[in-house]
Amino acid sequence: MLVSYGTPATAWDSLLLQFDYDTRLFRRRSEAEIAERLRGFGGHRIYLVGHMHRATTRRIAETLLVRSGPVNWPNDGDPRAAWTLLERRSDGWHVEHRRVTYDWDAAARFIRQSGAPDWAEVELILNPSADAWV
Repeated sequence: MLVSYGTPATAWDSLLLQFDYDTRLFRRRSEAEIAERLRGFGGHRIYLVGHMHRATTRRIAETLLVRSGPVNWPNDGDPRAAWTLLERRSDGWHVEHRRVTYDWDAAARFIRQSGAPDWAEVELILNPSADAWV
């Protein structure tokens, strides 16, 4: 298993998704794009990543790709905090994405009052799209 934030090479890229800030739409990366991002980091059966604030699981051949989802600031239309249970059982690895309620309104007020420099990104976080996909 290899755990990284965005991709194994950088925290500032996404392994499974590409987000277009102009259209505010997500696009699932192709198998070829994922393979390129994993070049030099191959051989693992499981890759656990974060960064895009959306939980998902994807299998490509024998490889399990898991994006854990955000503890805060989910941008999938569900304001609850996300976390992922990755469990090894006798029949293999199982992934369960879970949600828990927190004081989202207080967190949003704190962010708005913080003077965060990238207001467009903050607004995306505070006003999540329902499920914008290309």
